[in-house]
Order: sequence, then C-alpha cells, then structure tokens
Amino acid sequence: LNTVFYTDFDFSASFNVLEEMQIKGANNKAQGDKARINDEITATEVRLIGKDGEQAGIVTLSEAQTIADEATLDLVEISPNAAPPVCKVMDYGKRD
Repeated sequence: LNTVFYTDFDFSASFNVLEEMQIKGANNKAQGDKARINDEITATEVRLIGKDGEQAGIVTLSEAQTIADEATLDLVEISPNAAPPVCKVMDYGKRD
C-alpha cells in the first residue's frame, strides 16, 4: 500500500469556488415557489442588495427590514438556498 501526499495543492482556491457556488444560487427555488417577503423571511442574517442594486453585505434580518421600511419598499428573499440567503430591497407591490 502506497500513500501519496499532495503538499503543493492550493486548497484555498477550492474553498473559494465552493463559496461562490453557494452565493450564486439565484435560480435555486423550485419552479412555482413564491418568494418570501418582509415578515415571511426566517433567516437570522442575510446578504443584502440595496434598492439601487448595491451590495450592502451581510446584515441581520432586522437591519435589512429596517432599511427596506425606511425606503418604503419590500424586503424580498431572491436566493433562499444561498448561505446566507440573498435578499433585495425592492417594490414587490405588497406594501399598503
């Protein structure tokens, strides 16, 4: 039995690819699933995309909801299976 050790392998590149795969899950909802909005979102923290499309980073759900409320817009979970889920501040037509 021969044992081979790979000492020159760059594992960090593999982890970066896995992280990108988790984030890029925009089409990871089953067809026909309705997007969760506002108080339907259950994650404790989310990757937030602001109303102008800017990346706001990872924030708590309450921070994200406050940002959406202050803009009088909805918080919409656009990629629920990403880690953390991706939410966007946008007009989803559900505000009173």
